Amino acid sequence: MCQKDFSSSKILQNHELIHAGEKTFKCQICQKDFSSSSYLKQHQLIHTGEQPYKCDTCGKKLFHFSSLKQHLLVHTGEKPFKCQICQRGFSTSTYLKQHQLTHTNEKPFKCQ
Repeated sequence: MCQKDFSSSKILQNHELIHAGEKTFKCQICQKDFSSSSYLKQHQLIHTGEQPYKCDTCGKKLFHFSSLKQHLLVHTGEKPFKCQICQRGFSTSTYLKQHQLTHTNEKPFKCQ
């Protein structure tokens, strides 16, 4: 599937529901469907405005723990995602993927 790793079998089971397309948990505010109750709870923070994760270094508040972990790389300077062509490092896989397009001259976004 997507090759993601998880620290527990329960988290893996929740994640696998995404690939199965099962969405049995519905947001009562916007009617969006989710594959697990934990994904629904995370989503509901958007409606409440609650940002429970706070950076101890700069005080920035975030909706998701994964976003906090990603944000912390700003302060450490860590860039764990390396380009295999030029060895340049990036703090996110998204930035790496965007950079890799510079090596192929691919420009996938066109003005309509």
